Amino acid sequence: MAYSSLIKMKWDSRYLSAVGNIRVLEKRIMGRPAMVRLLEARSEDEMCRVLGDYGYGEFLDDGSSIHDFESILSAHLRRSYELIEKMSAGRLIARISRRRYDFHNLKALLKADLLGEDPEPSLSTLGEIPVSRMKDVLSGKAKEISPELDVVVRDVKAYLENESSPQVVDLLVDKAYIDYISKMGSEIGIQFFDRLVSKQVDLTNIKTLMRIRKMESNRKLLVDALLPGGEIDNAVLLRLYDRSNEDILSALRRTSYASIANAGGGEWLHKGDISKLEHLSDNFILGYLGQARIVTSGPEPLLSYLMQKDKEIKILRIILVGKINSIPLDLIRERLTVFYG
Repeated sequence: MAYSSLIKMKWDSRYLSAVGNIRVLEKRIMGRPAMVRLLEARSEDEMCRVLGDYGYGEFLDDGSSIHDFESILSAHLRRSYELIEKMSAGRLIARISRRRYDFHNLKALLKADLLGEDPEPSLSTLGEIPVSRMKDVLSGKAKEISPELDVVVRDVKAYLENESSPQVVDLLVDKAYIDYISKMGSEIGIQFFDRLVSKQVDLTNIKTLMRIRKMESNRKLLVDALLPGGEIDNAVLLRLYDRSNEDILSALRRTSYASIANAGGGEWLHKGDISKLEHLSDNFILGYLGQARIVTSGPEPLLSYLMQKDKEIKILRIILVGKINSIPLDLIRERLTVFYG
């Protein structure tokens, strides 16, 4: 999207102070040099000092340990969301971002039930809806979670009657989340967000195509799972279902997502690596949100900041888990290549 399009967006004075505050907070986001410092820290005290330099110090009291990193990271991220809620005119920006964790939790619960696993390690406390309410609905003790999540539960259960696959849960919950933010975006009413959603639709559809090909499932599932509203016509994606990996990469190189197609020579597609595609998609969206740097009064920088914080937390989790478990630094660095290349 051209910068001139951003400049023409409607001025919204409600965000003027918030954007000024965000510019200050952005200076404390951990970039690659800070992550390298943390990765190469030789002691727990040194790791705590690095984290303290970037706003995590208040969650590292005398009785805490770096081994409690999950509660430390969650508390820090929760505070970031609370700050955005206070800064923004209304709560819609933070709500859209936090609701992602509600869909994530529902997905974790549905998959755990299907696979007979414990969902607790995968659950987040950052959503708006109590996990206990979701559990009650799924166990039949209660009837309603929320209108948008109740639809997901109904659709997933109906599909699982014929195809008992955890990938189906991923597909249908992801589709429902993008549909939700698309509807919420219409309430924000800015072109930048509409285009952001359109790009998220495309990236979700690309992941959907990849997942269903990997499952070797039928075309009907792809038809049902593809989202409308993207820049790539769904008919193109349906045609690519039976084509080679090279044909898919060639088609993507003719779109806005050429950088993803070219990443590692399309290694993510050849290896069927959904997690790498997830990270490449996140990086693509962050790159798009980088255009928000020229916005001086609007919600875009707030949304960009929250996504940057989400990425920061993901990287910190990889580093801290690796160091606590004495994983060789080279292996941790290898895992970080999906974020930094």
